[in-house]
Amino acid sequence: VKASVHGGDNPANPRCIDCHYGHQVMPNGMEKQAIDNSQACIWCHGSELLDRRYLRAKGKVESYQESYHGLARKLGQTDPTTCSDCHGAHKILHSEDADSPTNSINLAGTCGKCHPDLDPKDIGVVHASTEHPKDPIVSVVRIIYIVLIILVIGGMLAFNMLDFIHYLVHSYRAHLKKPTVERMNMDMRLQHFGLMASFVILCLTGFALKFPEAFWVVPLTKIPNFWLFRFYLHRVAGAFFMLLCFYHLFFIIFKQRGRREVKAMLPGLQDAWDAVNTVLYLLGLKKEKPLIGRYGFVEKAEYWALVWGAVIMSATGLILWFYSWALSQWPKWVFDLSELVHYMEAALAGIAVLVWHGYHVYLHPKVYPINWVCMTGRMDEREYREEHPKDVVEEDK
Repeated sequence: VKASVHGGDNPANPRCIDCHYGHQVMPNGMEKQAIDNSQACIWCHGSELLDRRYLRAKGKVESYQESYHGLARKLGQTDPTTCSDCHGAHKILHSEDADSPTNSINLAGTCGKCHPDLDPKDIGVVHASTEHPKDPIVSVVRIIYIVLIILVIGGMLAFNMLDFIHYLVHSYRAHLKKPTVERMNMDMRLQHFGLMASFVILCLTGFALKFPEAFWVVPLTKIPNFWLFRFYLHRVAGAFFMLLCFYHLFFIIFKQRGRREVKAMLPGLQDAWDAVNTVLYLLGLKKEKPLIGRYGFVEKAEYWALVWGAVIMSATGLILWFYSWALSQWPKWVFDLSELVHYMEAALAGIAVLVWHGYHVYLHPKVYPINWVCMTGRMDEREYREEHPKDVVEEDK
């Protein structure tokens, strides 16, 4: 070990326990397999900090992972070729050292251990990759394709965006010209906007903490003080969400419009029958769609799921927010349960909004690209008579 690149007095050099894991040392054969199939080498050689500190060439780990040997390891091959098979275990020498098994004059023998019929002329550049190529022609072609992809795909996206905006504006203007009926007054629309904004912020800032390595989180971590900003933004959005819930409670108790809307939202046995009959209608087993009132089972399911979720998320969120006080009042399992429920309920709510609400507001063929009711508060009269015929009859009375 002392003669290897890992030897010497540099405190940054790895020690025995960095590869052999202290008390988990196993017999030779078993330990070699355990080390080879772990992150022992990648921990240091995949570090950008160490690459910069010691001016090491980048991309060594990535090039191995892109190779046949690396892919075999990823796919679960029981005895793949790993770092130690080529570089050795203890006496690891620099590739420029004539005694190193990875020196160009020794590569034929090193590779020949597994590939006895290998022609030395077929040995290419070791650790070459598309990300860090060593041949100039590879670098040039890579740059050309990157520029080509940006121009072609970027142009397609720009065209699609212009096309989408054009037809979105056209859809909005057509909506304004049609006879409409009011579904949401200004008070209700402001509540909806506040709910939408706080919900999106809570999801983004919450899941960023749970999945810090997600593709959409990693770029944000480059922003100075991002995690501190996330910390406060999540709490501000949570406080706003709870205040909005209290205002909605005031709205449905003390305002006539609120009392009317919540009364229409009360679920009943008829809603269950409407759900069953709607499914039968969609399957072609019934000829007529059930008559729906002011709010059908779809809207009622969403509303009461929101009420349930608001109570659960607010209660568990407060316990997590004021954890010191909570731990002084209740057993530790209450905090652990709150943490679990807060995450699982957030996942359930987030996915449900995308799958259920997203479809009915944005993707349903009748409303695509957007249901303008959430913006204008008004619904096309013809569509309203088709979707809520029972309410139309009651209003006409």
